[in-house]
Amino acid sequence: MVTFSVAVNQYRKGAEVTDWFDVIAFEPVAKFVADHVKKGSTVGVTGDLSIDKWEKDGVKQSKPKIVANSVKFVSLGGKKKDDDANDDFKPSGESPDSGSDW
Repeated sequence: MVTFSVAVNQYRKGAEVTDWFDVIAFEPVAKFVADHVKKGSTVGVTGDLSIDKWEKDGVKQSKPKIVANSVKFVSLGGKKKDDDANDDFKPSGESPDSGSDW
């Protein structure tokens, strides 16, 4: 299992705003991320949205996270930014919630 964050840049009212999302990946996606993804890598993540909920000092809190099903390097200007990674990774099995071994 690995956890990492991804930044999503958007323009709102003429200003760039960056939102950060926590991502969790299980095997075999986790191995690909650990072996190839570095800080600053431009990646696309697909997966399921999960909401962590808790209460602190009587106040209910929540935070979204992405449970990654696949991670891909995103092309920038027609070529990959991360030349040391040869392949993108998308597992052929089911998602972790479906009872498979990853």
